[in-house]
Amino acid sequence: LGLARIEMTTGDRASARRHLNEAERILDRRTPQGLPLAEALTTLGEYYLDGEDPALARPPLARAAEIVARMPPGTTLEARPLYLMSRVERTAGDLRKAGELLAQALDALESQRALLGRSDNTHVQFSERYAPYYLDYIDLLVELGEPEQAFTVLERYRARALLDAFLSRSEV
Repeated sequence: LGLARIEMTTGDRASARRHLNEAERILDRRTPQGLPLAEALTTLGEYYLDGEDPALARPPLARAAEIVARMPPGTTLEARPLYLMSRVERTAGDLRKAGELLAQALDALESQRALLGRSDNTHVQFSERYAPYYLDYIDLLVELGEPEQAFTVLERYRARALLDAFLSRSEV
């Protein structure tokens, strides 16, 4: 799985696909309902979404979401497949479904944020890493003709980012 991620980053898609298939096969055999398999399936979905055919991303992402749904809710492990599935739905033209999935992903991120430690940079790094989730949701809400809700999400994100910056005085 690690090799596949590196190869996705470097653009070696054929090798990445081969390693993703191998990781899925191994993990499906060893931990058929485990988080490592969910992570591999999510990465496979991301591979399809960013390359070949976004419609091919739907089955592995749905299976990954099913696996993480059995775990305690409110983690980044839950948020990532939901976010990627929202991108699939948006590409397919189902903006309402994409919005529902993004809202669920943000709820999971907010729950995870509450569990973060109080180290100086943890919150700032979290905000930076998951900013695309918020920005995509804001963009989608504007596209759906819901600017008030988009503004609410924007202000929620900005307020959290400001609080994170204050927690990390070295970043201010």
